[in-house]
Amino acid sequence: LRKLVDYAENNQRIGMVSPKIYYASNFDYQKREGVIWFAGGKIDWLGLNPIHLQYNQNEKVDYSEKTKLVDWLSGCCILVSQKMIKDIGLMREDFFLYFEDTDWSLRAREKGWRLAYIPSSWILHKIAQSSGEFSPDYIYYNTRNKFANSWQHGNIVQKAIILTISWWGFSKQMIKIKIGRQKEWSLAIKQGIEDFWRRRMGKRD
Repeated sequence: LRKLVDYAENNQRIGMVSPKIYYASNFDYQKREGVIWFAGGKIDWLGLNPIHLQYNQNEKVDYSEKTKLVDWLSGCCILVSQKMIKDIGLMREDFFLYFEDTDWSLRAREKGWRLAYIPSSWILHKIAQSSGEFSPDYIYYNTRNKFANSWQHGNIVQKAIILTISWWGFSKQMIKIKIGRQKEWSLAIKQGIEDFWRRRMGKRD
């Protein structure tokens, strides 16, 4: 924690800082190594998708690895500037689960704040404890909020791409539902896209 605090206090335009995040279930304390879940985030600017850098890579904890600025940070573990909160506000509650941290990161950067990934600080993460990894709720919120976040921050070209992708995704799920393939997942994706179109946010009905 001290490494995060020290960096933030010495860099005034830093809005958020984050450590390296390993999967808790794959960490070996004896060797001090594990599988990376998050090592800073990059935005795919074509579809405005958040990407985990070094995702699923095996690596030893390296205290000499250098800090770098990134596009977005995971809400799993972030230290946040009070000044930044006063400037841009808190996370959007209507996302309910997932992508609220991506939206917050993009809002911060749009106001000139910088986001830093500090790999010499690290934690272990038990993933998807809120909804269960790849459960229908997990699929629904990730689908709806991915489109909602992209729409919020996209330009006219990106929004055209988002609409095209959402229509294609919806049609694909309708076919899967009709033939009975992965029906539970398909229904969750379908509802997520429909609720994005209707601007229906908050907790899933």
